[in-house]
Amino acid sequence: MEKRSLIAPWKEIASDFCSPSEIILLNGKEIMKLGLKNEDALHIACAIEKQCDYFITTDSKLTHKSIEGITVINPIDFIRQMDDLL
Repeated sequence: MEKRSLIAPWKEIASDFCSPSEIILLNGKEIMKLGLKNEDALHIACAIEKQCDYFITTDSKLTHKSIEGITVINPIDFIRQMDDLL
């Protein structure tokens, strides 16, 4: 319950929502084969399904993984990369 109450404000400001689907579950299972936890794999599978270019995280276990279809990056490197594009 505590996690749900902490996440609730984010749901109110989110611009999009990813509904569960068979494709997401299948992609999540494939991503889990890279050694990721179930929740992390499903979050990334949702980002891929929504055609996100980046999955931004501070979890170094994730940023060191190469995942087809998305760039997993930490916030500092993301900002640096965006600055280079400007």
